[in-house]
Amino acid sequence: MNLCPICKLVHEPTSPCTVSLQSAITMLLKNVGELGTCKGCREPIIWVVHRNGKRTPYTPAGLNHFVDCVQAKDFR
Repeated sequence: MNLCPICKLVHEPTSPCTVSLQSAITMLLKNVGELGTCKGCREPIIWVVHRNGKRTPYTPAGLNHFVDCVQAKDFR
């Protein structure tokens, strides 16, 4: 095991760095989505339009924002 130059943690060299994966997810969402702010909890979100034409809010971490928004029930 080696010290990862990205996350500064020790993990297998063949294991992908979770920090690097998180950065890749965030960059991908920013490239395909539109930045915004949740009207309920005021957290930053990224709107992604899916193939079916529906828009879905995602957190910068890549989670569907309806999962962690405290006001999600007000938007359904």
